[in-house]
Parts: sequence; structure tokens; C-alpha cells
Amino acid sequence: AFGYLKEFYSHEGDADLLFIKDIRNHWFNRGLPGIGRTVDETVDWLAGRLSCYRTVDLFGSSMGAYAAILLGSRLAARHV
Repeated sequence: AFGYLKEFYSHEGDADLLFIKDIRNHWFNRGLPGIGRTVDETVDWLAGRLSCYRTVDLFGSSMGAYAAILLGSRLAARHV
């Protein structure tokens, strides 16, 4: 499901990894099951989970790239 999983795991000791998939394929704009019903709720959930980190980078491909741009801009990510 994650095409770059092997590459990310090669950096496992250097960073914490969180993988999220929109199983409904709603382009991340209708929230995520178990996280939030709206983009705002999803951003709030992620902000809470990521608040202990100095820097946050988001990555996505295809539909996930849209999510990385959308959520990264709302979360002030270091890199998207």
C-alpha cells in the first residue's frame, strides 16, 4: 500500500514514522475514519500527535501528495 515503505524504513533509527491511508479514497478532504470527520478535526488530531516533535516533514505520492500539501500547510511542516 505504501510504495516507498522500504526507503522510509531505511531511516527508521533517524526518525519516527506515521503512515496514514485514506481507505475511503475521499482525497483526505472528508476527514479520516477513527481520526476526524473533517479536515479541521484531522489537523487537530495530527497536531496533537506531532506536538512533541521539533520538526515535521510530510510525504505523499499521488493522492497522498495532495494530503501532504493540504495537511503540511495547515501544520506548518518543515518540508512537504
